[in-house]
Amino acid sequence: MDWAGQIDILVNNAGGNPGYGPLADLTEQAWDKVIEVNLKSALFLSQLVYQAWMKTHGGVIINVASVGGFIASTGVNAYNVSKAGLIHLTRSLAREWGADGIRVNALAPGLIRTKFSQVLWEGTKGSEMVESHPIPRVGEVEDIDGAALLLASSASSFMTGHTLVVDGGQLLCTSS
Repeated sequence: MDWAGQIDILVNNAGGNPGYGPLADLTEQAWDKVIEVNLKSALFLSQLVYQAWMKTHGGVIINVASVGGFIASTGVNAYNVSKAGLIHLTRSLAREWGADGIRVNALAPGLIRTKFSQVLWEGTKGSEMVESHPIPRVGEVEDIDGAALLLASSASSFMTGHTLVVDGGQLLCTSS
């Protein structure tokens, strides 16, 4: 607050997955880290911004979830569970803080070409994964820009508690 004077938009964009593999093999330490980074941080940063500015001035909170929050997928289920929790946290905060003029929405990107997701998109396996999608390519960071701008702007002034999926149609083709 000392630096900016106000906080009109908060984007919670944390993501980590130290627990790759089956849930049967997940350690408590890996579980705690996934939940801490992907879910707990969004709640407590949102609380800080709520108390510091938004409670009396309103604002926008955007939580970056994942299409993984809607599906079960062997190998990344700890991550998916945390992102499902973030989707529900989005809905819960929207319900509680809407009367204070705060809109809370989430973005759920599909497979986007980032360093974090590199293990999923590089090589033959990544190409095979996206071939069945209606838009058969790995998404680029720029593919998320418009959705983020929509949620941050007054163009979405009557949207709250929503999760906007930007996945090239991945969810249409996912059975597990």
